[in-house]
Amino acid sequence: MLQEDRSQHLASAKRKRNERSGIHSWHPYYAGYSENFVRSALEHLKLKDKSIVMDPWSGSGTTQLVCAKMGISSFGFDINPVMTIFTNAKSSNSLQIANDLENHLDEVNKNSSKKVYRASEDPLTEWMSPSLVAGLRKILNEINSRRFSPMITGNIFPDVFVESSNSTLLDCQSDFLKACLFVTGRTLAKYAGGSNPTWTRASTESHTNYNFKEIIESYFKHCKTMLSDIQGVGIDKSTNN
Repeated sequence: MLQEDRSQHLASAKRKRNERSGIHSWHPYYAGYSENFVRSALEHLKLKDKSIVMDPWSGSGTTQLVCAKMGISSFGFDINPVMTIFTNAKSSNSLQIANDLENHLDEVNKNSSKKVYRASEDPLTEWMSPSLVAGLRKILNEINSRRFSPMITGNIFPDVFVESSNSTLLDCQSDFLKACLFVTGRTLAKYAGGSNPTWTRASTESHTNYNFKEIIESYFKHCKTMLSDIQGVGIDKSTNN
C-alpha cells in the first residue's frame, strides 16, 4: 500500500504577518512554524479527548500553545533554556502574577534600589552596558528569591509547560517575569532584528548610563503588555478544566 501523502492535509508552516505580533513577538524564533500548521496536523490525526501530545523540539512553544487552544494536553522539551523560559511564560498560570505585579515591583524597588551590583566581570557586559546589566541582574535576583502563590485550579486553558530536570508548575510565573526581563534588556539595548533573530548583532544603545528607575519602568511596561498578550490569545473557554 502506498504511503499516504500527508502534505495535502497540512497548512503551510510559514508564519503569516498576524503571527509576528502579540505573544509571538516576545522572542521570534527562526525555526518556528505557524499555528495553522500545528492545528491542521492535530486535526488530521483525529486525536481523542484523552490524547497527550509531546513535542521533543518545542522551541518557542507553538505546539503547546495550539494544543492549549484546542483543549489538548501536551508537554515538550527543548535544549535551549531561553526557549524553555518563553514557553513556560505563555501558560495561563502566568496570569496569576497579575494580582501580585504591583507588590512585586514594590519589592524590587525596596530591596534592589540601594543594592550595589558590580557588573565589571559579568559576561553580559559584552553585549550591553554595565549599568543596564547591573539593573537587570538586580531584578533577576529578586525574581529568583520571590515566593510565588500556589497554583489554583480552573485555569483558562490546560497547562502549557516545557518539562526540564528542575521544572515545576510554579516555574510558569517565575519564567513569565524572566521573559519580561529578557524583553526589557533586549529593548533597552536596542538590538536590531534581522532575517534570523537567533543571530547576534551588536546593540545600538542610545546611551550607556541607565538609572535603575528607568529600567524598572521599562520592565513594568513589558510585564503589563505581555500579560495582555496572554489574555488576548483567544482561548475556547469550553475547554476549561
